[in-house]
Amino acid sequence: MTTLVLGREPTTVEALVSAARSHGLDVTGVSSDADAITHLDSGQITTFVIGGGVEQQSRTPLKQHANASGVAVSEEPLAGRDVDSYVRQVLVPQVGTDAEPVQLFDVAAGFGPIRNLVAAADPDVQWIGDRWWMFFGAANVVAEGSSFAVNLFTASLPSGAPLSSPDWTITTTADQPHRAQPLVELPEQGRWDEWLHTPSYVYGPSARSVTGERGIETMRERIYYTGSSGAEAGAEGRPYSIGVMERAGNTWVRRGEPVLRGTTATPCVFEPKVRFLEGKWRMWYLAAPKQAGPGELPEYRIEYVDSDDGLEWGPARETFPVTDNYFDAAVTPRHNGYDMIVARGPNLFATPGFPSQGLWWLGARLPSSERTAWTTDPVRILDADQGQPWYTAGVFGPCARYGDTEYDRDTLYVFFAGAANPVPRPYVFSIGRLAISQPGE
Repeated sequence: MTTLVLGREPTTVEALVSAARSHGLDVTGVSSDADAITHLDSGQITTFVIGGGVEQQSRTPLKQHANASGVAVSEEPLAGRDVDSYVRQVLVPQVGTDAEPVQLFDVAAGFGPIRNLVAAADPDVQWIGDRWWMFFGAANVVAEGSSFAVNLFTASLPSGAPLSSPDWTITTTADQPHRAQPLVELPEQGRWDEWLHTPSYVYGPSARSVTGERGIETMRERIYYTGSSGAEAGAEGRPYSIGVMERAGNTWVRRGEPVLRGTTATPCVFEPKVRFLEGKWRMWYLAAPKQAGPGELPEYRIEYVDSDDGLEWGPARETFPVTDNYFDAAVTPRHNGYDMIVARGPNLFATPGFPSQGLWWLGARLPSSERTAWTTDPVRILDADQGQPWYTAGVFGPCARYGDTEYDRDTLYVFFAGAANPVPRPYVFSIGRLAISQPGE
């Protein structure tokens, strides 16, 4: 979210904001009390910095207004400091941690001019080329007046924009700017991956393509995803499976069959989180007898497999048992080890006794499949049960990345999906982001 700076000299405030933004900080500046109040009421401000020159008779009501809006207040005069030192000494400490998650795509409010999306979830954020990209699954209207289906889509930040930026733009079709562009055409009805969701992008080496050709080992771009057979997938007798697609020029080519299927005990496998780490393709995923339905409690466990080529996977190992009931486990490297963010599946049917909702952090020296290698007691970084309405029914599909500027390299940005409560059908999922100080230090 944004830090708001109030100062009485417009030119100084403008220079301050310009300097802050050049360093990748999300800062807005104003010089009048009225403008400050407008921004405080917007719901987009996390910290309010009152600079020098603001009269005492203005400070008190402004601080009261900020506190009533849940905004932290800092009073820091600019006198005696140049703009750059003020940015370093004052504004940098105010950013990097979100008091509350930022809602990046508010599904309930719509997607602006885009008319074919009705939900968005499971963000996977990657630096590709000159910008940050987000892959996500979304319920979309295939044609005017038709029912919805689920497919994969992308959004991106402007070229060179820092990860802290909220300015994500959904990719649209070239000739229809009001329609989000899917990564692939939906498979035909009745296939195991008739619907595609929960994307996980990986760039790694493999001597095999998804279509079966063998050759020299080369770097490949892949997206692993959950395939489902329509709206009732995940119910008994209609299991989820995990598939993969690979970039070929400007298109993505799906492998015809799943790369991972469930077992008799846990026929559903979904929520793949795949990374190429320490010389191996590694996948953490959810295994379950079925997805919890109305009145049912979940029986979720997180399992792990690894592979030399990302296509043929070894035997499954359990990382989190069903007693933990985690729905997702996302791993990302840091300078001295690895972070894992875990989430529990959303309580879509307001079932009493459902596991507590939120996000938790664990750390390890290596990306291990063993539970004992990770932090003994997971650290809760988001309590969804006490959160904002757009995610109180649960959060899921996390992806974690460290900041990419001098000022937020120790800030962990956790992107996730949130479910509103009560949850209508089609499910109204939104995508948000939480920024926290490096938890492993």
